[in-house]
Amino acid sequence: MPPLARTPRPASLLSLALTTATLLGLACPPVAAATLKVRSDTQEIAAADRIVRGRVESVRTERRAGTGVIETVARVRVIDDYAGGADPVMEIRELGGTVGDTTLHVVGAAQFLVGDDILALVERTAGGWRPSSMSRSVYGVRGTVADVELVQQEGGEPVVGAAGPRRRSLAGFAATIRSVRRRGPVRLSAPGDIPAAANLENATPVVASYKLLGNMRWHEADSGVTVPWYRNTLTASPLDSGNSDAEILQAMSAWTNPAGATISLAYAGTRTVASSSLLGCGTPPIAGGGLISYEDPDDDITTSGVIAVGGACSSGVTRIVNGITFSKITYGFVVFATKAEMPQLGQSLFLARVIEHEVGHAIGLGHTPTDGSVTNASSNIMYPSCCQAITPVPPALGPDDLEGLQAIYPTDAGGGTCTFDVTPTTQSTTSGGGSLPPLTVNTGSACTWSISGNPSWLSVNGPTTRTGAGTVSFVAAANVSVARTAGLIVAGKTVTVQQDAAPVTAPVDTDNDGLPDTWEIQAGLNPNAASGNDGGSGDPDGDGLSNLQEYQRRLHPVGRLQRYLAEGVQNDFFSTRIALVNPSATTPAQVQLRLASPPDSSGVVVTREHWVTIAPSRRVTVDAGTIAGVAGSFATTIEANTLVVADRTVTWDGSGYGSHAESATEAPRSTWYFAEGATMGGFNTFYLLLNPGTNAADVTVTYLRAGRPPRTKDYTVPPGARLTVWVDMERWDDGDSLAAAEVSARIDATAPIIAERAMYLDRNGQVFTAGHDSVALPAPAERWLLAEGATGPFFDLFILLANPSSQAADVRLRFLLGDGTVVEHRETVPALSRGTVWVDALGRDAQLIAANPDYARLADTAVSTDVVVDNGVGILVERSMWWPGDSSTWAEAHNSGGVTAAATRWALAEGEVGGARNTRTYVLVSNPTASAATINVTMLSETQAPETQTYTVGPNSRFNLAIGDPGYFPSAVGRRFGLLVESTAVPIVVERAMYSDAGGVRWAAGTNAVATRLP
Repeated sequence: MPPLARTPRPASLLSLALTTATLLGLACPPVAAATLKVRSDTQEIAAADRIVRGRVESVRTERRAGTGVIETVARVRVIDDYAGGADPVMEIRELGGTVGDTTLHVVGAAQFLVGDDILALVERTAGGWRPSSMSRSVYGVRGTVADVELVQQEGGEPVVGAAGPRRRSLAGFAATIRSVRRRGPVRLSAPGDIPAAANLENATPVVASYKLLGNMRWHEADSGVTVPWYRNTLTASPLDSGNSDAEILQAMSAWTNPAGATISLAYAGTRTVASSSLLGCGTPPIAGGGLISYEDPDDDITTSGVIAVGGACSSGVTRIVNGITFSKITYGFVVFATKAEMPQLGQSLFLARVIEHEVGHAIGLGHTPTDGSVTNASSNIMYPSCCQAITPVPPALGPDDLEGLQAIYPTDAGGGTCTFDVTPTTQSTTSGGGSLPPLTVNTGSACTWSISGNPSWLSVNGPTTRTGAGTVSFVAAANVSVARTAGLIVAGKTVTVQQDAAPVTAPVDTDNDGLPDTWEIQAGLNPNAASGNDGGSGDPDGDGLSNLQEYQRRLHPVGRLQRYLAEGVQNDFFSTRIALVNPSATTPAQVQLRLASPPDSSGVVVTREHWVTIAPSRRVTVDAGTIAGVAGSFATTIEANTLVVADRTVTWDGSGYGSHAESATEAPRSTWYFAEGATMGGFNTFYLLLNPGTNAADVTVTYLRAGRPPRTKDYTVPPGARLTVWVDMERWDDGDSLAAAEVSARIDATAPIIAERAMYLDRNGQVFTAGHDSVALPAPAERWLLAEGATGPFFDLFILLANPSSQAADVRLRFLLGDGTVVEHRETVPALSRGTVWVDALGRDAQLIAANPDYARLADTAVSTDVVVDNGVGILVERSMWWPGDSSTWAEAHNSGGVTAAATRWALAEGEVGGARNTRTYVLVSNPTASAATINVTMLSETQAPETQTYTVGPNSRFNLAIGDPGYFPSAVGRRFGLLVESTAVPIVVERAMYSDAGGVRWAAGTNAVATRLP
């Protein structure tokens, strides 16, 4: 990646000492009507678009233009700006407030009072400025005898683990801003008098009561009417597997007819509701009901740690209950942030707990007190911290939760009380399905009840809403797979229906050798031969395991070749495909892919198999989304009977606005290196570790970060599993963290593993605007070769040099241009340091150009790079390219490590021209020698015969094949393909770059990968 946190100097190497730190642990507490994850001061500062101290001049409420969403708007006169802004007056907008007799309740939102002196961290949205982390990012500025303090608003946010203090020195906080943002405050107006600390409670409001959220309630409870809740199908569930219906059912049943209280909620199924209506109180999208939405469809949630917001709209209709005047809730809501912001949302129990907590807010509950007045306060679902072992498991409630319900929804609130008795509450049926025995519902003749939560395989006879006593019968479809269970809500009671698995049919084994025919055919064995290499006792690949053992362990019996891909993810946001090429002209390839998940909470690793046969000189595409059971993160082990080449591509957002790619790794190792990495300014860095062996791998990562000594952290990767390390979220017990850092790393393992690094950049409120992925480097070396490179007004090109040794490295960069011109540039990389060479800037440096006019050509050119260390010191080299334009407009990137030697045979599995995303593929060939190279390039398609073209690559030059253009395989248009690149005598280096359009943006996404060297 390029050096976002510093300004590159064109004529000199940018050097940084290598050391480390980590972020605060990821806390996941449901909070007031907002669930947030803890972030350090450094993270909050780095994430904010603007940081100001100012005086609140006025406060108003208004509806957001074109919607019913109510916002509070604070006009602030800026005293000091810490982030380079120049406007002396700004408006900060926050969710919530009252317009007329309608109120939008979102506790956890920042509050503003006229005359208050505040410091605010804000982010820019399409509608203007808003607090970057709700009330956590707005502080009152208070004067004390000894100091000027910042006091954080008490919005109910979590204080889990190492969360920052509520009070801190203004001077100390300003120093932290200066260290992160590299600038001091600019005074824009006079400060005036600072409020005294004694006035805090008036100037910075707090939640008034733990039981009540805005004195609102569902009046429907008084007449026994069930409040329906729906799941919004506008966006998909964040669960790694499933649509979240079961989790919503759990949450609803928690708040339905609890002891001593009268309220009934029911999951009524799905609705599709437009994003602009989710928080609309003017015309609620679900009048008299509630809605749960995922993936923040209307960008209502800040990007600095808010995980979910829940709340309700209420009207001026009131009712007095237990001496308190309550407004009438007209619509309830829960909106979740993106799964990319909070991966834990993929876990069923975590999601269910957060839904239950947030729905609790939407029925009028505040928080369990944390001041010691409640015994075992953390044993309540409304406790402002999740998730501990003592946190209730939905549908359970804690004693304080129940007390709050009884206060808001007492049994004698008026209008009569309906009770319901449902029998039986458990039913079972065979795999054949059919009608189930009826359930009986006993209740009063005027009591209305409903049936909800029906899965696709269960249908109900009759209407889903009924009045009075009656029976309910269901019809189950035939089951052709594993046993399944459904949870339904009938009259507010949970009913469980279980269905047996389909009968197991023994596989056909013609030769009775214990190996099913289908498996033998997939693996390339003879299903009609029970002896020799084809029989159960055979061992054709010579690995010491018989064919029967390979079958039992789900391995390849003829797995003479292994390749590995540590990255892979398949869900509603990410899509992964793997391209495979068989470069042999005569031998079919029998290929097995084993896709392994991370270990679950019980340590279980799930591996899915997929077999494919590739004809000679052909290419195939494997879409992970078509493999049954593959969901979430995974790593892939590939085995084949003959040489195959594999490339993986990951795209995201459905539209494909981002992508990254990498070629498969040949072998696991015990030591790996990452030269690149960043956690500041919107960057997210992930290490993906695959252990393909049969023994657990104990892994030590030595994190290297500028300005601090190295720190280590230990991990364990179970056998056959993939482990993800989110570098941004790593921390140590002493509070040290990797916040806002440029990070390199050395990885050591007790068993051989594979390591990749994925990096993403969030920008302008968009998740993972840009991203790239690279396999780790195996070892330092004295020479590195990079075939790809482009500079100019569209691309920025960076060469990253890392020196992990104790001796400085004298580095010579040979830039190879298309016409054979070589521009040499020298750098010294100090010991234990890293530096970035911005190639575009070299081409604009007047001093360098005066010494060598050829430097000017580097400003706008295609270029390969030959990196040579002249004093025998091993270094690490990677290359990154960013586009479009300069750093203010970058929206995508790709990255690759260098190779240490040229070769005469290379292959690429991935390639495409045209298609729905107007994809372009470029093959980059570098000839670092003094002799011209004749290359034969063969296109290997999925269905058509191979096609070969011959080209000449001049000495010390770079050559570009724009596939699909005249002279460069024009028949490739509209096809996917692989490529075989062979030089007749002179060794070369080969890479591939691909670009695609999305959302009307040219080359919105792009990838790069080094070709696979062939024997």
